[in-house]
Amino acid sequence: MNYQNTWFTRPQASEYLAEKLPFKTVKQWYSFLSNNRTLKEVYTLKFEQRCGKIFYSQRTLDAFIKASTSIAKH
Repeated sequence: MNYQNTWFTRPQASEYLAEKLPFKTVKQWYSFLSNNRTLKEVYTLKFEQRCGKIFYSQRTLDAFIKASTSIAKH
């Protein structure tokens, strides 16, 4: 697979997830990402902190989307 080296802020990642996984709204995905940092979720998303902001890679988000859609199909 050819992954772009694209990074998303939390608001951008929330919009990306809402577009790809529309069973939650942008606001719900934002809340999920906020809580995912501190709670022990089934699927914890890796992130990088830069200059006090949280960033998620497209690769991480796409892996989460793939895992979420494969779970939903079973």
